[in-house]
Amino acid sequence: MFGGPNTLGRALVVDDEPDVRKVVRMTLEKSGYDVVEAEDGEQAVQEIKSGENPLLLDVILTDIRMPKLGGLDAIQYFQKEFPHVPLSCSRDSRI
Repeated sequence: MFGGPNTLGRALVVDDEPDVRKVVRMTLEKSGYDVVEAEDGEQAVQEIKSGENPLLLDVILTDIRMPKLGGLDAIQYFQKEFPHVPLSCSRDSRI
């Protein structure tokens, strides 16, 4: 259940590497956040738009280099649709 009385908020973690998503999710959950994961920008946009109401978020953490819809394009979408939500980006260290 999202938004329980003991939560700090909701976070969306977007990264094409499952192990990275897992570590970030576990860290955020330990800190008290509810976490939604997406493997790329396209899936992140779908997650946000799913259901009757758009997903309410408190923070978005995204990788920049991802397949399908990359981080920069996803960031542009997030900034347009959710201008109040803080964004944090990481560069792919495998360059």
